[in-house]
Amino acid sequence: MVREALEEAGASEDIFADAVEPKDYETEKNVDVVIIGGGGAGLATAVSAGQAGANVIVIETNGIAEGNLVVSGGVYNSPDSVRQPEQDIKDSSELFAEQTLEGGDNIAGPELVII
Repeated sequence: MVREALEEAGASEDIFADAVEPKDYETEKNVDVVIIGGGGAGLATAVSAGQAGANVIVIETNGIAEGNLVVSGGVYNSPDSVRQPEQDIKDSSELFAEQTLEGGDNIAGPELVII
């Protein structure tokens, strides 16, 4: 598929000189848990399942495990009652929980959100 796209785009044959031939991979695995997606949630789930004794496989289409973490920049939501008042930002643990629940259409269990 990639080769056809490159040829259609006008790439010369030289670009394929160092091409690696596809390898034969084992196509059947017997595992306890199959994780679809090698992002943060998938990898965390795979680690937890492995620690619990499960034989785990992670399937990732991108060829690299990163998921949405690559675009999140490592940012996470949390109230900051020390720095925010200095910037006239009104926040609290209660407001944080309320806004987080609202942002998720109130589907999450409050016990998982309230800190």
